Amino acid sequence: MQTWPPKLSVSYPMVSGRWYDQNTSGVANVGTFTRDTGEIWFVPFTNWSLATQTYTQIAVDLDNNATGADVSAHVGIYRDSNGVPTTKLTDGLLTLPNGASGTPQAAINQPLQTGLYWLAITVSDTVTLGGWDAGSAAQGFGLLGDSNAAATASNIPKFWGWTGAFVFGPLPEDAGTLTLSPDSTDIPRIVLRVL
Repeated sequence: MQTWPPKLSVSYPMVSGRWYDQNTSGVANVGTFTRDTGEIWFVPFTNWSLATQTYTQIAVDLDNNATGADVSAHVGIYRDSNGVPTTKLTDGLLTLPNGASGTPQAAINQPLQTGLYWLAITVSDTVTLGGWDAGSAAQGFGLLGDSNAAATASNIPKFWGWTGAFVFGPLPEDAGTLTLSPDSTDIPRIVLRVL
């Protein structure tokens, strides 16, 4: 007899040694994310494998650091509670080199069970990261839905995550008081590497 909803017996693989980002949550189109210090940002990450996956590195896609000096970035993974980031699981410190692009990485050792998590970032100065387009060119609803069912496909607000005021430093143990991301702000690309 078939039960509903059906239970999955197989899942899509998350391949050893490969990188995964929040595009696992269905966000599309390439954009850039330029932000200054004084903020913390949380983007969704779905560990879709039925098996627990261990992630060994966390990185960002650095497009440009034109500050004249190296910039620091704290990045991490947070638990989810009903679509909101809660407590920190792990974190890392990245150096974003002056005048450079690339993928600065930090070592982590974090097993994640199937489900939704939040990747966090805060920076010590203005940098531009590769990201995903959350503006009018992106299609579909963001992870956190939309308040207007009548919005057209070319103008659906993409509430893709959370943000909050933050004095630059190590990531907090608790995500604290947050607000929905501005719907026109592109999504920073933060990536995890499977063991």
